[in-house]
Parts: sequence; structure tokens; C-alpha cells
Amino acid sequence: MGTIYCKCCARTTEFLTIRRTMQIAGVSRSTIYYWMKNQWVHWQCLPSLRRVICSESLCVCVPGNDTHKFKSYSKLSKSEDDNRKDIM
Repeated sequence: MGTIYCKCCARTTEFLTIRRTMQIAGVSRSTIYYWMKNQWVHWQCLPSLRRVICSESLCVCVPGNDTHKFKSYSKLSKSEDDNRKDIM
């Protein structure tokens, strides 16, 4: 999507479309809207009325050898993101 200033993070961050957020998190559109309604993720409405999600506020499960950990999506390394895709 692109970078936008996030008021909650107080800095410029990458924002994701709802569709991309669904792919990354592995959840439905209604789940994303539920997160937005409950303010579990940072989001903004663009002038086009399109809603976008702050990647800093999106946590994803990263598989490890013996444990899984949660990490901000924007801080994932390429290999961690590839590992997540392998198990999805």
C-alpha cells in the first residue's frame, strides 16, 4: 500500500490494505473489521474511503524450533515471513 503517518505509533509506518492484512494474518475480512472496531489494530480511512491497517500494530505468529512467538509484522525478516507462508 504505502507509508502514512500513524497517530497511534507517532511515526510514519507502512499501511496495508484489508486484503493484504487478511493474507498476512490468515483471518477473514470480518475478523479484521472486528479488530478495527475493538481498536486492536491501528487503522485509517483514506480520502477514497478505503480503510488501511498499520503494519506496526499487526502482530503475527512466527514459528520457531520448539515455540512460536508473536512479532510485529513490520519487523519480520524475510526468512521469518517465508517460514510463516510455509505453514499456512
